[in-house]
Amino acid sequence: MRLPRPLASLRALLHPEGFHGAGRRGRFFEGWYHKLVGPDGASLALIPGWFQGEDENRRFGFLMVFDGSAETVQIVRFPAAEFDATTDRYDLRLGSSRFTAERLELDVDTPQLRLRGAIDCTNTHPWPVTLRAPGVMGWYGYVPLMQCWHGIVSLDHGLRGDLEIDGRTIALDGGRGYTEKDWGSSFPDAWVWLQANDPTTCVTASVATIPWAFGRTFAGFLVGVLHRGQLYRFTTYTGARIELLEVDSARVRWVLKSRTHRLEIEALRGSAEVLLPAPDLNDMLAKVPESLGVTITARLLTRDGQTIASLESDTGALEVMGDISRLRRLLKLS
Repeated sequence: MRLPRPLASLRALLHPEGFHGAGRRGRFFEGWYHKLVGPDGASLALIPGWFQGEDENRRFGFLMVFDGSAETVQIVRFPAAEFDATTDRYDLRLGSSRFTAERLELDVDTPQLRLRGAIDCTNTHPWPVTLRAPGVMGWYGYVPLMQCWHGIVSLDHGLRGDLEIDGRTIALDGGRGYTEKDWGSSFPDAWVWLQANDPTTCVTASVATIPWAFGRTFAGFLVGVLHRGQLYRFTTYTGARIELLEVDSARVRWVLKSRTHRLEIEALRGSAEVLLPAPDLNDMLAKVPESLGVTITARLLTRDGQTIASLESDTGALEVMGDISRLRRLLKLS
């Protein structure tokens, strides 16, 4: 049964993990980002998704494979008829492969990529969804004029299984995973994004220059720490603020405060950057620099200085994109 448009829109808002492109016209993209880290530190990002350009005939599914160990990225495109996804949960099919929050089944055999295997994602931790705050974006999820929306499917989960890429086996059994997604008409103008897990803690953090209605722009941030099952939020809509954001060629230093907690993050930029394809007018073009295997440290404290959690990971992910000086100005940091 087809739901009335207002109810269908509400259902989509309350299921950020689902597909938001059904019935969309004009430019649109949607991608799910699976970060997989094996027990030996081998890291991999799998990004299935959908792209449609300004030319309505320019539509296709895609799968990006970012191999952190080999420092390579490959993208396989699928005809629109080979893409299928549900709107009320994460269940996506690309050709012979299937992706859900709990399981990845890979079967790709093309001249540029052979990828096979199955990965179970155990004990997932989605960002909570409520009517007041439908996911990580909070009430911003209700704003219709955004160019890009963000969702977190699972902050942290265990991995069970292995993958074979071009004849090479990547052992993921016993590793850790993280899954997020983006959708909309275009990426932000500039951003810093990082993510890392250790056995007890996950940190995910993004801050971006966001185009707004009527030519306006603002800076927003979405930061979460999951520690032993408890989520600590540092976001624009919860009233948190950024005290420090320093980005240079060697590191990213980032300090945030909420009403009750303080978060200190440092990421070292020593790992090689690979350009990931991102949506453009009528194609996916290599333009987003990302590093896997980044050393990230974080410390979560109470406002009176007591340490709640410390994270240290050398399998983090980091992106620094666009005019960071302008981003800092919008944050009133300079």
